[in-house]
Amino acid sequence: MSSTTLLATDQQRSVVNTLKANHPPQPIAYSPYGHCPAICGFFSLLGFNGELRDPVTGHYLLGKGYRAFIPALMRFNRPDNLSPFDEGGLNPYAYCFGDPTNLQDPNGRSPIGHWRAITRRLMATTDFKSRIAELQATRLIAEQPNLSALIKLKHQKIFEELHANAQKTYNPNTKVQKLEL
Repeated sequence: MSSTTLLATDQQRSVVNTLKANHPPQPIAYSPYGHCPAICGFFSLLGFNGELRDPVTGHYLLGKGYRAFIPALMRFNRPDNLSPFDEGGLNPYAYCFGDPTNLQDPNGRSPIGHWRAITRRLMATTDFKSRIAELQATRLIAEQPNLSALIKLKHQKIFEELHANAQKTYNPNTKVQKLEL
């Protein structure tokens, strides 16, 4: 018989509590690097920072399997190809430059701050993008009440320039020689 489990998360999307009908809540605690011993309770597929956890190894396969993060060892299982001189940092195995409290590394390539991660998730939704575009257009129209007149004037200037260039290029007095084949 299957039952429904409610997963409670924190601001980092880490699962911190599980709730089941007719069962007491099961709190889940993590080390700063996301390690949760087997005795910590319910093992869902989601875990630290809302990432998918491999149910067999307990590792987090970040970046759609690009690299596995091992929370017990506080490091990745293989080096980052962006290290040592690009965004990956000096230690190619390090997770979040050694600062997992303030940074996240959802793709396994380079850490990002929590606010940047939230902004990325927000910008990924099309409703949010269209709402931002609508607000920007409304603001632009409010700032420029004569916007349609300005656009019409700009089009007229462009047309006049094109017409003047055409007049310079085409001269009806120019004689054209006929080519006989």
